[in-house]
Amino acid sequence: MTSYKTCVGSANFTITLLIFRSSGLVAIESKNIPLLQRIENEILTKAQEFDLFSPNELRDIEQLKEDRNLCAHPALNNEGSIFQPTP
Repeated sequence: MTSYKTCVGSANFTITLLIFRSSGLVAIESKNIPLLQRIENEILTKAQEFDLFSPNELRDIEQLKEDRNLCAHPALNNEGSIFQPTP
């Protein structure tokens, strides 16, 4: 039998997912970059709150996000040259 806590948690997850989805669609359609950035920054926090990933998976996803940001928004490294990702 499913507990009340499980049902409430599932409902909260569904509502949160729908809010992120609708906010994301609005942000994309209106080209609202600050809102898209906020959603991107909050989504991993929400995933952690709902235990969607193990700590190791979450760390890997955060590393992917950091690597993606370095590649998408070139930055200078400590030596003063542009970051070059390695395969």
